Amino acid sequence: MGHRITGDRSKRGRKAGWEFLHVCVDGHSRLAYSEMLPDEKAASASCFLIRAVGQTSIKEWAYKRAYESSAEREEYLQPWIEQYNYRRPHSALNRKPPITRLENWEQRP
Repeated sequence: MGHRITGDRSKRGRKAGWEFLHVCVDGHSRLAYSEMLPDEKAASASCFLIRAVGQTSIKEWAYKRAYESSAEREEYLQPWIEQYNYRRPHSALNRKPPITRLENWEQRP
């Protein structure tokens, strides 16, 4: 057990408790995503953030259909982001799109 539980900093060892909790919390909706990883190096943290943000985009945009090329897939990115932010209902937001959480948002067609 670590010192945070025992209060004893005199005993040190790398046994249980040396994993790193990576946490991503959306500042406005307060939704959270977290993973336990073996380190806190830049590569691990970067990959974690990509996974935290990317799950929906992978499912709803990148792998939604077969694209002829990377350029074609890129063409579909901005329309997907617009749809996601302005029109897609989110269960965590009472079936409203994320843009409605902003105070001065404009309704888009």
